[in-house]
Amino acid sequence: MRTKAKLILGALGFVAATTGLVIWQSTPPRLETIARRLPFTDLGHLSPCWISPHELVTVVGDGDNEYQLQVLNLTTGTQRTILATKTQSTLFLLWPIRLLTDASPDGRWLLLSDSTKKSKKIRKGQRWVQHDWLLLHPDGTGARHFSAPESLSAGPFWLPDSRGFTTYEMGIEKKREERTIFSEQVTYFTDGRVPTRTRLARYPDFQNFAFQVVVQPDGSIFQQDLEDSLLFFRIDRNQPEARTPYRFALPTGRESAEIQQTALTRDGQTLVATLRVQASAIPERETWEVLLKRKLTIAYDELWILPSGSQKAKLLLRQPVTSERNSSFSLVSVTPDSKYALLQGENKAYYLLPL
Repeated sequence: MRTKAKLILGALGFVAATTGLVIWQSTPPRLETIARRLPFTDLGHLSPCWISPHELVTVVGDGDNEYQLQVLNLTTGTQRTILATKTQSTLFLLWPIRLLTDASPDGRWLLLSDSTKKSKKIRKGQRWVQHDWLLLHPDGTGARHFSAPESLSAGPFWLPDSRGFTTYEMGIEKKREERTIFSEQVTYFTDGRVPTRTRLARYPDFQNFAFQVVVQPDGSIFQQDLEDSLLFFRIDRNQPEARTPYRFALPTGRESAEIQQTALTRDGQTLVATLRVQASAIPERETWEVLLKRKLTIAYDELWILPSGSQKAKLLLRQPVTSERNSSFSLVSVTPDSKYALLQGENKAYYLLPL
């Protein structure tokens, strides 16, 4: 009898432990409990740009060729429109105004691409859209248009003192019957001075200026590798042909995890990353889902802080993914002071999570 009782108790204990495991796996901590929800539901379809750790600017469209440039205050929860424009273009042009980079380091200037104006050039019966660049204060004043570079290779990158920004452009030099392609660094100034041009010894080794780029306070540039999202290169803007690699590593036990999104902090020393981790197999999953009347976890979305040095990686957030919910949250950006991560949760809700 004692042996039989022990077997029964053991079986009950196994069932209780398995049930507890299933319930725990289906209800990990929620984003809402550890982050502050913001009173905004629309940050536009393009990545927002930061003015300061408390303000960001974004382009919002209503789907009727009308677009607004809005400044959102994350502290007060208020928003204001600083620019509104409308375009009648029938070309494949979804966003006629686009933020090119974060605000200047002092927070006084925004830099945008503006293609709402049509050029006078007509080729083969088609009118081409002219892409101008627009400098603008965050309060909507001081607007100044100028022609965008025709052969942009990389940039723009703000100068540390906010007096202007640099780009890397290509040109063609003609000598008799020969044509020579050259690269130059161009510095544009916010006060309207004539840009300065410096010929480079050889073509700068920028892989693709459209990928994640972070400008450090000293003016150096961190750029993400095209194929390896854990690899960054530090580039001296005055010697862009030289690159110093910085590699981040996945946490122990997460080597096979799928990298979802990444965001590098301004100092280039920390990478914030979201990982998709497959959940452990649960025997008779469908049976348990019927008993518990809920979908069980098939994977987890995790938010990690990955240091570039010898410090240990830190797990900040872990949320379940079920067959009915493909994603639990996504990483949008990191504040300029590297203190918070901006996340998007369910139902277009946005959150600030302390790092």
